[in-house]
Amino acid sequence: MSMRKRRGFGLVYLFAVALVVLVAFFAYAAWWFHYREVHPKVVAAIPTVYAEEILSEGWLLWHEEILATPYAGKIVYSRPHEAHRVFKGEAVAVIDTGRERIRLASHKAGYFVPGLDGAEGAWRFSEIWLGSGPPKMKAAFKWFENGHALKRGDPIGKVVPMPQNLRCIAFVAATPDVRRSVESGRLSIKLMPKGLPLSTEVLASEELVGVYKVYLSLSPYFPPSVLTSRKLSFYVFVGERSGVEVPESSVVMRNGRQGVWVVEGGVTTFRDVHGMPISSGRFVVTEGLKAGEIVIEEGGKAKEGGRVLLW
Repeated sequence: MSMRKRRGFGLVYLFAVALVVLVAFFAYAAWWFHYREVHPKVVAAIPTVYAEEILSEGWLLWHEEILATPYAGKIVYSRPHEAHRVFKGEAVAVIDTGRERIRLASHKAGYFVPGLDGAEGAWRFSEIWLGSGPPKMKAAFKWFENGHALKRGDPIGKVVPMPQNLRCIAFVAATPDVRRSVESGRLSIKLMPKGLPLSTEVLASEELVGVYKVYLSLSPYFPPSVLTSRKLSFYVFVGERSGVEVPESSVVMRNGRQGVWVVEGGVTTFRDVHGMPISSGRFVVTEGLKAGEIVIEEGGKAKEGGRVLLW
């Protein structure tokens, strides 16, 4: 065989091999896309109980009185950097005048706080309630240090007389459940995500655009630890809802309706659902879906009447 014929044969052979590979590739790709279409990722709806909570912020109110020193000198606190309970006449600090050490006592029973935030005497219910948003603090709370030199009449801290009710002004999202709670005169809040609900009394309320402004009594809750900040973060607890849980990606909008693609008899069907998204990319369905039903995980890739092979 001549060189020219061998070269021509080689080109034909390479072309034939390339054609076979190309045909095999397209055949495999067609099979793969068909396989993916009839074997989409599916999930089963899991029964769940969801505690509906709304993160909110409030501003605390209490009665307080500044305690001043009648002597000049260096101060030493009995319990520095700590808000603590005291009884009437209990020593909270000692002032060293240079000639003698004099006990400084609380004039009332309650909590003593060895520090101030600058809002004492100016933090009033009327000013906060009449505002349309959160009040602004002029300065952060500051502890007073041991050994600090004071002049006569300088403040050494403040006394919060007890007993008294801790009160709070807060802005809360005006959902239907919150509206019912406010109208009933009681609002349940949780101070920690995993804590127990605290039933508070609604002393006053005003509905604004999309939110409720509420004035709450937090009694009997009033630990001394809250006295170093006038701001309180909490969760409004509006109850528990039972339903089923699916990935948030399963829930799609179709023609203005919210729903999921349910696999029934090997065929996908769009079904309307009601519910709410929760943390970690999950969605709680409260109406429209039962536990154990199979839905398409990536709802945006499904279509009406699509065939699905589960096995």
